[in-house]
Amino acid sequence: THITDDVSLISSGVSKLTLPAAPTNFQANGIGKTIYMSWSHTKDCDGYKIYKWVKIGSIFNWSLVTTLDKNTLSYHTTVADYGVYLFKVTAYNASKDSAQSPTKNAYALKTPTGLTATPLSSTSIKLTWDPPNTNATQVVVKYSVNGLVYVLAGSFDLPLLDVTISSLTPATQYWFKIAAKRDSNNISSDSDPETAKTLPIDTAPTKPHGFGGVALTCNKVDLVGILPCRSD
Repeated sequence: THITDDVSLISSGVSKLTLPAAPTNFQANGIGKTIYMSWSHTKDCDGYKIYKWVKIGSIFNWSLVTTLDKNTLSYHTTVADYGVYLFKVTAYNASKDSAQSPTKNAYALKTPTGLTATPLSSTSIKLTWDPPNTNATQVVVKYSVNGLVYVLAGSFDLPLLDVTISSLTPATQYWFKIAAKRDSNNISSDSDPETAKTLPIDTAPTKPHGFGGVALTCNKVDLVGILPCRSD
């Protein structure tokens, strides 16, 4: 007697789920207390996870900030305090997280304070400010002729705490704002505006002050004092 077994055939195999590739071109930069992040990816994944390096108890570790869908390639978050923050991003699927992106420092920079504007002549105004926080490397100066639209006057390396803005229009009011900056991507919010008006042409210099004389001999006197002047 011939006996045959009924055995079903397996029509297809089961493929092993592989990890997604790591995100690339990860960027993180601060504008005030808001940190903006972006990255590139093939989107061959279920989504992305943003991590921040934080102190938990007495040790530092990576903490999950948020989980995003696969069509989202940017994210921003607001931090509580000014300072430096470290972020990374991974892609994930049902298997596991991908390798991480390169980590990036982002700086939340405090707005500079103590801005003053003093007219020096018909074409120049001197700006001074207080020392910004230690994470800043430059102060960015902007000016306006209407208080609405500002243009860049320049970026000045710290520890410089004053600058003279020249080639201005005589007898004209200007508005100034400053911001702290680090590298090319991290900048503080703008300061409150400070105004000053250039002097009219042919304005007489302010009178000297602190002027006096010291007798050196019976026929020689040394005159001392502060003699202000202006240059147009």
